Amino acid sequence: MSVNPVVLRIGAHIEFASLLLMLANLATVHHEAASSLLGPVHGCSYLFAAVGVWAYGRATPAARLLALVPGVGGLLAVRRIPSAPGADGGRTPREPLQGLKRPRVVQEPQHPSVRRSQEGREG
Repeated sequence: MSVNPVVLRIGAHIEFASLLLMLANLATVHHEAASSLLGPVHGCSYLFAAVGVWAYGRATPAARLLALVPGVGGLLAVRRIPSAPGADGGRTPREPLQGLKRPRVVQEPQHPSVRRSQEGREG
């Protein structure tokens, strides 16, 4: 079974966002309509993230166990899954970016009299 890691990441974010919205609803106004909408959204996104991580072939055992933690497990699991080669330059989330060049040092132009005095010292 092929699972797209981008879709897993979106599902994990929906799981976490729905949990935050449910807790905010519970702490403030406690609308029953919001609870009845957010509960199933959170449950479905939790199942999607957990099953998706387990089905993903490159998931580590630690990522699979983290996916079972409700609320934030999907996000933690997706962070532990190594990226596919070529998806983002072949780097894993913990590697620094490769191929970045150092900024070029630009020399400020000097006044002609300063340039002449420096040329005189060199020669």
